[in-house]
Amino acid sequence: MRRLVLLPLALTGLTLTPCHGFAQLREPERPPRVALTPLLALRVGYTATGSLAQTSDGETTFGALELQVDGAPGVGGSFEASALGPLTVSGALIYTTRGDSRGTFTSEGQETEIAGREGTLLFATLGLGVRLRDEEAGLRIRHPTASLVIAPALIREDPPEDPDSPPEVTEPITHWAVSIGLLAESTLWSPRFGFHLALSDFVTFWNNTELSRRMTRELQDETLDPDARVDVDLDPSHVLQARVGLSLRF
Repeated sequence: MRRLVLLPLALTGLTLTPCHGFAQLREPERPPRVALTPLLALRVGYTATGSLAQTSDGETTFGALELQVDGAPGVGGSFEASALGPLTVSGALIYTTRGDSRGTFTSEGQETEIAGREGTLLFATLGLGVRLRDEEAGLRIRHPTASLVIAPALIREDPPEDPDSPPEVTEPITHWAVSIGLLAESTLWSPRFGFHLALSDFVTFWNNTELSRRMTRELQDETLDPDARVDVDLDPSHVLQARVGLSLRF
């Protein structure tokens, strides 16, 4: 009789155990409240176009300017914090090294080649994001979380040092930008750690006033003409940036 009582209990336990385990596997992984990420970055090469007017010795030359800047590696860090519902607050600080540049200045059908060394760039962003919903998240033990982020940004350009140039030529310039990015994270061996991947497009509005002032000082130094002047008007550029890192999640 005792065996007949224990047998149904044993069968019931064997039936409920896998059901409980399967329910645990189906439980969605909750996004972290805060994620801190040291990063390796790559600034993709970009093109800047616009117009330029150069005045020297009383003569003014108008033309079109096109610059191509090589990509460069960088380092930095970012954070993402949960706000309200799917909304997040995120920011990043990325430093990229110098890259070579080349381009052309076209005036009255004649092209003049330009070559130089661009300065380092420091990217700073702070804005809002929204986590993209995953309808099948509950079917996975670990699943990636993705966020779409739109943020205002500052880009600080620090020209390379040149002892033969006037101090005004090597002063940093700050440009404004709007960053549109897609961030993705996936839990690794522990919920505390995640693999971070991001791609951002910095729509950059160049500080033409400061760029004109810098180029004017360069021209005055080259021509020894104190009345020489350069007015540059660069169009907004798309500066792409890819980032990868290991997140510490709380």
